[in-house]
Amino acid sequence: MSRKLKKNLIRIIIALILFLIVLVLDKIFDLSNHISNRYGWMALFGLYLIIYIYIGYDVLSKSLHNIRNGQIFD
Repeated sequence: MSRKLKKNLIRIIIALILFLIVLVLDKIFDLSNHISNRYGWMALFGLYLIIYIYIGYDVLSKSLHNIRNGQIFD
């Protein structure tokens, strides 16, 4: 297994663990209602968004780079 594949595998495992931790904490402690009835969903959304950006950083950065260069549908 190459170094790049190992790095990607480690990132996937870390993202999966973080996702499961946030999911379990949300289900056990019902974080969306404990933080605030009005804005509780924003905190959970922020946590999930951080995990999404962490795991999809390569794809997101490449797509932004292509959009900047005029290759929207690439």
